[in-house]
Formats: sequence, C-alpha cells, structure tokens
Amino acid sequence: MKILVADTSPLISLAIIDKLDLLLKIFDEIYIPEKVYQELSYDLSKPKAKLLADFFKDKIKKISNINELSLFIYEGESEAIILAKELKADYLLIDDLKGRTVAEILDIKCIGILGFLLIGKNKGFIKALKPLLRKLRDNKRYYSDKLVNIVLNEAGE
Repeated sequence: MKILVADTSPLISLAIIDKLDLLLKIFDEIYIPEKVYQELSYDLSKPKAKLLADFFKDKIKKISNINELSLFIYEGESEAIILAKELKADYLLIDDLKGRTVAEILDIKCIGILGFLLIGKNKGFIKALKPLLRKLRDNKRYYSDKLVNIVLNEAGE
C-alpha cells in the first residue's frame, strides 16, 4: 500500500492541469494536514479552489506533534513534513526547495510535481508532458528550464 502526503503547491499545479485523479491512480492513500487544507480552501472564489477543497475534504489528517519546523519553513510545508513522518508515508509531494531539503534531512522520500508527472507518463496515465508543462507555465507555475529539460528527456519528449 502506497501512502502519499502532499503540500499545497503541487496540488494546485495538479488542479490547474486537471490531473488530480492521477493521485488516486498512483497512490492507495493520500493525505494532507489541516494547514494545507486551509491554504487550498481559504478563498473558494479562486480558480480551482472549490475543486481542491472538495477533492481533499476527506483526506485531512491532524498532526499529533507540532514542533519548531514552522520557524524555518512555511506552516503548510512543516505540517506536511510532520504528517509524512507520523504516517510513515512512502512519499511527500512537495515542490518548495527549503521544505524538501528539511524533509530529506529527516529521511522522508520527496517527489516534486515534475517527478510525479513523469511517473504518471511512465505508467501510461499521461500521453505527453509538454502540453501539461506549458499549461503550468501559462498559469505562473515556474520550474527551471534545466529541470524541465531533464524531465522531458527522461519522458522521451
């Protein structure tokens, strides 16, 4: 059984490209901490906010141990890291470099949105990554050209 805990940013990216369902195809269980849910649903008038709030309303887990991580990184990332640790999640879906670095120091396996999309492509759930990456960029979701090129190369695009 594969468990995923997710941070806010990659979930917004998945909603933008209409690929939230990919989470359910690749992982058996998906969870987010309360702070991530608050970040996803705080303004339901924003594009995709209602979709995200509805999709994750039954996937919220309360963390049992708040610690000092939020002194160094944003609350959403810190709660996601703590939850991933508590649940012994297989992966933490996170794009924030600082949060990812902290998670990896704590021996949490991390994956970003581009790596997640590459998994989806390799499993046959996505036909082409280029149009999805273009749509993300068109919606002000930026990833380094170097990283994008590595992912596209690995995807055979």
